[in-house]
Amino acid sequence: MSFDYFLGANTPLGFVPTFSDLTQRAEHLVIIKGGPGCGKSTAMRRIAEACESWGMPVERIRCSSDPASLDGVYLPALDTLYVDGTAPHVIEPSYPGAREQIWNLGECWDQGMLEARRGEIEALSREISRAYTAAYRFLRALGEVMEERRQQAMETADGEKLLRRAARIAESRIPHRRGAAEGRVIRIFLDALTPAGPLSLGDFSDWTVTELYDPEGLSGTVTGPVLSAARAAGYTVYAAHDPLLPHGAPLHLVIPELHWVLLTSGGLFGAAHTGARRIRLDLMKKDGVDTAPGRERELRELCRRLMELSSGSLGKAKRLHDELEALYRPAVDFRAVDRQVMGQIDRLKEAFTDKTRDSQWS
Repeated sequence: MSFDYFLGANTPLGFVPTFSDLTQRAEHLVIIKGGPGCGKSTAMRRIAEACESWGMPVERIRCSSDPASLDGVYLPALDTLYVDGTAPHVIEPSYPGAREQIWNLGECWDQGMLEARRGEIEALSREISRAYTAAYRFLRALGEVMEERRQQAMETADGEKLLRRAARIAESRIPHRRGAAEGRVIRIFLDALTPAGPLSLGDFSDWTVTELYDPEGLSGTVTGPVLSAARAAGYTVYAAHDPLLPHGAPLHLVIPELHWVLLTSGGLFGAAHTGARRIRLDLMKKDGVDTAPGRERELRELCRRLMELSSGSLGKAKRLHDELEALYRPAVDFRAVDRQVMGQIDRLKEAFTDKTRDSQWS
């Protein structure tokens, strides 16, 4: 089963990448280099579409600053990752040629044309940087307000009830496997603050879904223990973190081997899932404790306003980046890019055909 996700997000700490969990573990890594507008995302989209036409599962890695673009494509059947290796998630090879390949689309541009527009390129790049700086200022403020909300919620939550609920979820959903090696964790984001506002990915209509309704930021008390149980049972877990708390407990868990997802909804991120079993964490309160609903409403409204301001700055950065791409595009020989893309697709088809033939004989 395939699904889309992010491997980086705009957060109160700035841009936080999580590419390393895949780049360090994929058997084959193709690092794509090149400038804005030279066809990196389009190349990966074409590769993904070709692989799907052969019946191969594909995981698309979206760009949180422009969700219509791709930052990467992972092909589990071949354990192969194509990834944009340029800023803000610069990736360099550790074993060049042996494990990683460099795919340089910069070979397809006219250096002279770009040098002639150097002043415009540098000016736009500085404006983009300033727009991101403004976005991160608002995001830092948003992170502080979110932490205040979470601390307030923790004071009234019944921690023992939350932990018991986590144990029941793990017991009912994660089969024990005796002697299994510890499972791997791949850190991702299913949610992002984008130029168009908050966005939650994940079409899990064909999966079994358990939904945690959590408007107060308590779900980590449940997802953390469930993640530990899944790892102990030897399962690979995609741990999807909260963009506003990127180093905290995950917001969602995806376990492909079990075709099961633990999703959080009700907060600033995370949409409700039709047909999911819903568990209401907001009802797991200590007896006789004032929950101060008026203050919570004020903080929630402040969060929404700060998200709007952050999104506005990200939108400005995207508009400027679109202008930067427009400067680069006329200098790119897209026929040369197309030849390189077809070469990659041919190699993948050969590898997939060989693997399919070998599996039929084994």
